[in-house]
Amino acid sequence: MEDPEIRLVYFDIRGFGEPLRWMLKIKGQKFVDERIPLDAWANQRKRSSGGLAAPKDREGKRKSADNSATLLRFKRFVGQLPLLFVGDDFVLTQTLTVMRYLARRFGFNGEDGLEEARADEVADLVYDLRLRACDYDGIAYKSATPDVLRHTVFRDFNNAPESKAKEKMKDDFTNMYFPLYFSKFASLLEQSGGEYIAGKSLTYADLVIVNFIEVVEDLIDPNCLAEFPTLRALKEKIFAIPEIIEWRSEQRAATIDSGYPETG
Repeated sequence: MEDPEIRLVYFDIRGFGEPLRWMLKIKGQKFVDERIPLDAWANQRKRSSGGLAAPKDREGKRKSADNSATLLRFKRFVGQLPLLFVGDDFVLTQTLTVMRYLARRFGFNGEDGLEEARADEVADLVYDLRLRACDYDGIAYKSATPDVLRHTVFRDFNNAPESKAKEKMKDDFTNMYFPLYFSKFASLLEQSGGEYIAGKSLTYADLVIVNFIEVVEDLIDPNCLAEFPTLRALKEKIFAIPEIIEWRSEQRAATIDSGYPETG
């Protein structure tokens, strides 16, 4: 009996979605990778509130109709992504819930309960860092998609015009938040033996933190690992996994116009 089809619905960015894609890719699990353009998400919300006129050209109308139909399908799931469909009848929502389900199902949750708890802790810390950055919305940057800000926050920061407030946010993260959290990550990595962050085996936490580090390097602080050589080594180890090498190569080839993987 074949396993039920897996369909992952997320935005056309790395955000919280990339570690999910990596887990499926590493395990050789076929899945439908359905991506919602952020501009389509933002435009649909504006039209729903009467703030954006419908496109007049035929191609624009077609794309708008396709995006609207897709977004309406997901409205009953609290209007948030990611969504994970397993077969026809089972749907999961909420970022960390989806991560942990895939981790348990495909063996990325550690070798015992303690390692699983450590992996969960690291994923929660990364989520917490994104939430800290959300506090600067309307001050250092203004998000076009405020309802999904935690997914796009560093992209929004990067796209914002230069200002004293933006410089202050960058300084806060470069000199306070990143050192604080990355020191914690480095300490956990040392405690686990230096191979992986939660124990002796690869967990979803390693994927979450490495994806986050790359987003940070691309969009806010390219030198964020200058004082953390063990985290740099972890990043190099993850990016040397053959399936991830293949995935990243495929993504660059498929999305060259969007600048992958620099899109947040």
